[in-house]
Amino acid sequence: MSGASRNSESLPDLSLCAQEPIHIPGSIEPNGVLLVIREPELTIVQASANTEGWLERNAAAVLGAALVDLFEQESFESLRRLISSGRLQGKRQYLSGLRIRGLKSSFDASVHRHQDILIVELEPSAAPAQVPLHASLGDAMSSLDGRLSLTELCQRVATHVRALTGFDRVMIYRFLKDDSGLVIAEDRRQDIEPYLGLRYPASDIPAQARRLYLLNTLRLKADVNAQRSPLIPEVNPVTGHSLDMSHCVLRAMSPVHDEYLKNMGVTASMSVSIVKDERLWGLIACHHSTAKTVPHPLRIGCEVLAQVFSSHIASAQLEDTRRQEASFVEFRKQLSELLRSQSKVLNTLAAQGARLSSVISSTGAAICIGEEIALFGSTPSSIEVERLVQWLTRRQDGYVFSTNKLSEDYPEGGEYSLTASGLLSARIAAGSRDFILWFRPAAVKVTDWAGNPAKPVSETEAGKRISPRLSFERWKETVGDRSEPWHDHELDFALDLRQTIAEALLAQRNEEITHLNHELERSNIELDAFAYAASHDLQEPVRTIRAYVQLLDRRSGPKLDNEARELIKVIESGAKRMGDLISALLTYGQVGGSSLRERRPMNLEDVLRVACSNLAESRRASDAVITHDPLPTVSIDQDQVVQLFQNILGNSIKYRTPEEAPRIHVSALEKDDT
Repeated sequence: MSGASRNSESLPDLSLCAQEPIHIPGSIEPNGVLLVIREPELTIVQASANTEGWLERNAAAVLGAALVDLFEQESFESLRRLISSGRLQGKRQYLSGLRIRGLKSSFDASVHRHQDILIVELEPSAAPAQVPLHASLGDAMSSLDGRLSLTELCQRVATHVRALTGFDRVMIYRFLKDDSGLVIAEDRRQDIEPYLGLRYPASDIPAQARRLYLLNTLRLKADVNAQRSPLIPEVNPVTGHSLDMSHCVLRAMSPVHDEYLKNMGVTASMSVSIVKDERLWGLIACHHSTAKTVPHPLRIGCEVLAQVFSSHIASAQLEDTRRQEASFVEFRKQLSELLRSQSKVLNTLAAQGARLSSVISSTGAAICIGEEIALFGSTPSSIEVERLVQWLTRRQDGYVFSTNKLSEDYPEGGEYSLTASGLLSARIAAGSRDFILWFRPAAVKVTDWAGNPAKPVSETEAGKRISPRLSFERWKETVGDRSEPWHDHELDFALDLRQTIAEALLAQRNEEITHLNHELERSNIELDAFAYAASHDLQEPVRTIRAYVQLLDRRSGPKLDNEARELIKVIESGAKRMGDLISALLTYGQVGGSSLRERRPMNLEDVLRVACSNLAESRRASDAVITHDPLPTVSIDQDQVVQLFQNILGNSIKYRTPEEAPRIHVSALEKDDT
């Protein structure tokens, strides 16, 4: 695109925004002069139209002139040595105090070679008193040493750059993963509106602009209202193309950017790129409400400070991680002490719920122990958490599980993604339903945009055109379906905390088991005492029954018929059997229980006979027939085996087929080692 078309009032069509060739504007900012030099002759083949104002020579007089004729000898020799040094390819080099023949003023030069084209940019030198650089820059760089968080580092850089340059506002503007930008630090004049925390859509600094910020690390706009100066001739006579000004300090800014600054109330601006690992990490963005030039040495100082700053970013991020890990260690230590001093784990964790949530930079947490759930901060409802725990109990195999989009694994989680799109789960013990859960909302729940991000263009009489947003008020928008990711050190913390809680729960449950064992032991002692007392007290009525039955038999013997005599025998036998059982219970209730019962060889046929005798009445009523094979002699406790036979036979008689006499047969089978 030609310089003439660039200077027209109309703006490029919206569809060309992403491809706008801002690296070939065809003009420069008017606060300096640009010269394009043919090599090896070192003659001027292209110049900005404003040479008359700065060099007191019109463009016609400059074009075709040799550098040796334009500059005083000493200045020319400095230029020639730099040009032949091999240090210019794609990199700017600076010279100060160059003198033009016939002029009293001196110039600072920025020299670089791009695509085999040699470019010299001249700006008037500042008086030495205007540039208190060395001490200030030294102080600024030394202040970046030490253990600083990223926020502290950025704030110090913003403060020092403003102190060095005198801008009304200096911001640290960080590019995010989606290429939008966030103001993460700011130093400003107190009477102007703060921009700290504002987020700007990617359309504000499109891809081609970000590429130029990476190639050319310093841009200055001294006066947004000044008329730009076109290049003469419009097309470079050596290449036949428009001059690529990607590395030029004086490259004219896009008319869109000029309008953008005007809309913000900014007259002068400067941007210094922050490059980390060969990627554009952010900008030091400077704004001023009136026209302002920044002396060459100060600009160089800001570039140096930006490079030092970028070299400290990684260590600042590590410091942020170190501080968080230290807070993890401290929290875990304090929690361990509390868990040791208090018996109820859930109550202890619940009392620390707010810290449990904040220490890991979550917005909410849930503690799930057994059937109990405690919630803190912004979380799903208790019913939703209960369902989530049920799913995790089936789904989570390891101790720690994390996701920054829960709905991908658990579709029901999509219902509360604004609250808990991110989940970090620590399972206290394998196979248990005991969990600690942390929640994070969608990554950008509410964003403070600088103006409406949905309106990066405006309507004009000519139709829809590229135009910056006219409003820079805060614009809130709900976006995003993923949370900020969980970092490795946060997962490690969850794993360590799980171990601490698991140990406390194990101790609590061991204590509960010990307490239950003590209660059971006490209960058994009381039961044994009761059994002993009861069996002892029951002996007396049994003896009374037997004594009166025997007395009845002696006194009424001749008068009783055979049936009555048989009934007396049954009563006496039953009373004797009851007495034997009470004696057995008495023995069992003593210390040692059944281990003290006497075992002796007994023929099981005799034992069966006793059991059948005890069941005589049931047998008669049911017409039951009980038969048996030959039974062996074994070492047993007779009373216990009689009771066993009696229970088995009694159940067989009781649960017989109705209206059918039971037929019961007893046999024995011998097995080895049994």
